[in-house]
Amino acid sequence: MARPLTMAAETTEAILAGRFATFSWRALVGDKPAEPSDLRRSIEVQPRLDFGAFEPGRAATGAIRQAAASANLATDYGARVRLTGLIPIADDEFDTIKQNAVLNGTISLLTVLAILWVALRSARIIFAVVVSITMGLAISAAWGLFLVGALNLISAGFFVLFVGLGIDFGIQFSIRYRAERHDCEELSTALHNTAVKAGGHWRLLQRPPRSAFPHSCPPPIVVCRSSGRSPAQG
Repeated sequence: MARPLTMAAETTEAILAGRFATFSWRALVGDKPAEPSDLRRSIEVQPRLDFGAFEPGRAATGAIRQAAASANLATDYGARVRLTGLIPIADDEFDTIKQNAVLNGTISLLTVLAILWVALRSARIIFAVVVSITMGLAISAAWGLFLVGALNLISAGFFVLFVGLGIDFGIQFSIRYRAERHDCEELSTALHNTAVKAGGHWRLLQRPPRSAFPHSCPPPIVVCRSSGRSPAQG
């Protein structure tokens, strides 16, 4: 009888002292105090996601937190509501990206320019490469918006991939151009020879990913369809 009476006394003393108190019948009938895992309960929620927003699940998670706060679960029942799963984790990750977007973008741009300078050592060629990548990225983004109506979170990854491949191809094209320019004094002929010799390899390289992207995920899944069609066209 010592354990039940002790539990009842502790609860009564907490109430009389004005502190929050609980009394668990499960802990009373058990042989030992309840473990933290025994007190947890899971509720599975399937929210409606907004793929047009930067964080598709942020509105849903915000509504859940607001409902939990309105119910006064912490003060009245001593309960905490915590969210986990793919959607909250993904939203938190992209929120972190958004917080330092300007700083990270500036550092990335300076790094790209430094790589181009080390590889090419020509301000005019570097300018041409940067303009080409910027135009290509703008056209791909516009075409993606035309196809799916809105870009999604995975589009950020595609932008990074596009810039990385664009820098790689730009360096390859520029090096080939310099070699052709060394052998041919006429600018138009050198550019034509560069396009012929480099373009054939690039057409071959772009066929596998261009064919795979649209079929990577079932079409009914909006986010997968969007992430597949946009890179394929880009």
